[in-house]
Amino acid sequence: MLPVERRAPAGRPASAPPLSRAAGLRSSRTSSSATGSALSASHGRAKSVSPRDVACPSLLITNPGSSKLITVENRAADVAVLGSSSLAYASALSLARRGKKVVLLPNLGLTAPRPAAEVLRPLQLTHPDAGIVSLAAESAAYWRGLQAQAAGSGYTVLEDCRTLDLGMVRGGGMAGELLGAMQDATKAAGVRLATLRHEELMGLFPAMKLDNLTTGLMQPDGGVLNKTAAEKLLRSLCERQGVLVRDRVVLRGWRDEGDHFRLRTSGALMPDAVSLFEVEQLLVAPECWPQQAMRLFGAMAEVQVMQSGYLRCDAAASLSKLPVWRSLRMVGGATDDSPADLEVVSGYPAHVSDRDGSRASMKLTTCVAEQPGGPPCRVFDPWSWSPQDSIGGTWTAAHNRAGTLLRGVGPVMVPRGSQLPRLHTSLHVSTPDGWPAVGSIPGVEAGRIVFATAASSRHVQQPTGVDDSSTSTGGSSSDGKAASSASNAAPAGQHSAPSAAQGTDTGASSQPSWLSGPLRDVVLVTDGYSLSPLLAKIATDVVTGGRISEADPSRLEVSRSCLAAATVEGSDPWDGLSLLQSGAAYAKTDEEAQERKEALAKGARLVGGEVDEVAREATEREGPLRKFTFM
Repeated sequence: MLPVERRAPAGRPASAPPLSRAAGLRSSRTSSSATGSALSASHGRAKSVSPRDVACPSLLITNPGSSKLITVENRAADVAVLGSSSLAYASALSLARRGKKVVLLPNLGLTAPRPAAEVLRPLQLTHPDAGIVSLAAESAAYWRGLQAQAAGSGYTVLEDCRTLDLGMVRGGGMAGELLGAMQDATKAAGVRLATLRHEELMGLFPAMKLDNLTTGLMQPDGGVLNKTAAEKLLRSLCERQGVLVRDRVVLRGWRDEGDHFRLRTSGALMPDAVSLFEVEQLLVAPECWPQQAMRLFGAMAEVQVMQSGYLRCDAAASLSKLPVWRSLRMVGGATDDSPADLEVVSGYPAHVSDRDGSRASMKLTTCVAEQPGGPPCRVFDPWSWSPQDSIGGTWTAAHNRAGTLLRGVGPVMVPRGSQLPRLHTSLHVSTPDGWPAVGSIPGVEAGRIVFATAASSRHVQQPTGVDDSSTSTGGSSSDGKAASSASNAAPAGQHSAPSAAQGTDTGASSQPSWLSGPLRDVVLVTDGYSLSPLLAKIATDVVTGGRISEADPSRLEVSRSCLAAATVEGSDPWDGLSLLQSGAAYAKTDEEAQERKEALAKGARLVGGEVDEVAREATEREGPLRKFTFM
């Protein structure tokens, strides 16, 4: 018999009898097919339904505007993986292979826009942090193992290709220092690397045209990843391993029942047709907007989102023999008021589209990272963000840079029916130290709710008094009070760090040495997607209580000090989760921040002082627990 769940009156959460593991397993074999009999609510009494009606699931659904919900599925599992990222699919597969019963729910219900999928992603091992280089090298082995499993499936997950980093020789400015730091870190991690002069590079790649001060770092173990093929293959492997994939339902609510979690989901078109899942642990690995995804589960951390652009241009067929290249150089800095910014322009080998090899195109990516005084690359408000915001002119710089370095670069490709080139937008996660975040969120017992996200860069902290409130609805700055009030977080015993890492401070005091020198204000934006399979393995270790051997766990923990993770009070996640999913819950916070900003500005005018000084004095008087979006 399929139960009818009635929504409880306001202020009192709906409850349902607990589902035992045995009952869940029985319902998993019977409820999805909806055979036998069903209940429909009529004047508060059960009414029998004919077998013919049961055969049509749509007849089991009440009016979407009614106050009654019909439970069409009720299942039990060990772990629910939430998110549509490759990290989520790989985590579900890894958990299933360790004997866990897993349900995968890709749709978290966030209504914020998201960019179109970026298919080609680089696999680059070079980085100025030796720890990140070690992670990338380990992850490359996982990608090659996944490609081996794709044999005969028609999926090409990884194409092996050399990678090349171009920059000035050491001593030739910040870009040269950064390239030197990448060389030192790569060698310290034990990864193969060759340093080549400009004449050697042009001998290997005749299409290049380099000046005498250019040097290159050649790494032979990189490649080009196909994100679409990887996710299709991972999903296929998950289904073969017994993972229950529910990609057509949306998360509507969740509740902590003490010894397990209850999840409520339903389809977008039939929200009254509810699927219930009871699981012991949650693993959250979102594709986009990680900070807002964490807020759905009552926590907040200093995890932000940066945007970059990519485009396609015509290219000569000879450019198909190039490696995956990346150019590093400093731009701007003509005056003291406009400091130089690091410009990162990358390119892939040209793709030959015609059989006769007459036509080819090449993908270029560009990002000018946010520096003090630099362009605003961070996305503060996911719900008001739209692709190409703040980066609409960067494609010109990327295309010009490619034309300077290479022979055979053609014009930017223009979509059919348009007269203007199209710049695509991609989103990247940034953390204060540039490391991924994998660990339990605060406020719950270790291992019960695990959060995992890659990171592509670190971000520069905004100075006190900088006003981000005009663009920060629901973003990182609007939740600054959660991130800054570490005393509001759960007790240390409830954080997720392994016992060996408890109490470890991985904040600014333990940052890599390359950040303490002249490069401390230089932000390198890479692509953290390549770490997905390794982070999935680490997330699985956190869920199962396994030992993390690939990296120092204290550098990955969500509870590390630089992330300032804390619990956040909000609406009931069972009935009020939609307020967070739609961004409506953030509006009140932004209105309060705007009122405070205006009050401080008025006070500064009255006393004849600076707004920054008045804001700092107000914060000191109110204590560390008071933090506002514009600070």
